[in-house]
Amino acid sequence: MALTQTIVGLLVRMRRAGLFDLGTARVLDLGEQNLYGNVRGSDVVAIARLLKLPDTRVAGIEAEVASMTSAAAPTLAFDLAKLLYRVVFDCTTYRAIDLHGTDAAWRHDLNLPLPVSETFDVVTNFGTSEHVFDQAQLFRSIHALVRPGGLMLHALPHQGGPDHGFFNYHPTFFHDLAAANGYRVATLVLMSPGGEDGDRLDMLKDREAYAALIGKEGLTRESGLFVALVKPFEERPFQAPMQGYYAGDLSEEGRRAWEDRR
Repeated sequence: MALTQTIVGLLVRMRRAGLFDLGTARVLDLGEQNLYGNVRGSDVVAIARLLKLPDTRVAGIEAEVASMTSAAAPTLAFDLAKLLYRVVFDCTTYRAIDLHGTDAAWRHDLNLPLPVSETFDVVTNFGTSEHVFDQAQLFRSIHALVRPGGLMLHALPHQGGPDHGFFNYHPTFFHDLAAANGYRVATLVLMSPGGEDGDRLDMLKDREAYAALIGKEGLTRESGLFVALVKPFEERPFQAPMQGYYAGDLSEEGRRAWEDRR
């Protein structure tokens, strides 16, 4: 699990758009994150400046990056990721669940119910759930772990990635998960490899936007989805979704597009 330049850029965009304004002080990573090779400590400092954090805080962040980098600890990429989270989310509490993380992570098999009673403002699933066989249990756990009104952030494979994990995901998965549980789909982005300028990002405002995009341009061999879901303020038990097509939830345009693809 790693924070790529594309994922970091989307997090910064959401912060600047005000999506985190309701509070993101408590963050839980499903899969302890580290910074990927194209994201460096200097980028964390640049993001702090971009977000117009106070000069004294930026100076402190810059000093932390310098100290971490000079020490060159084996956990450097993980430590920088936690610093990035403090910058982007303004979080004061960080937890992670990972069988193969650092000593900071809770060891737990995500196929099993979580023995965790506390809740978090943000739960991230950046490249983790595709490696977990029991999808129902994992998404039930995410539902229980995020507070009412909190955020669930996912960055997962959509197409390609042969043998990377057990699953790839499609927009209908998140639309139908949201419909069953009253989540608001705040952001849904198709991430496709670009070139020297980075990944191509297509913002999908609804099901029809995805159908129109792939109907016009097809799909790249490798792509991913970035999704932000907002839990309702009224707590409710987790509900397993039914696919929108079979539940009769699609628009006429969406239904025709689904049948044409089939």
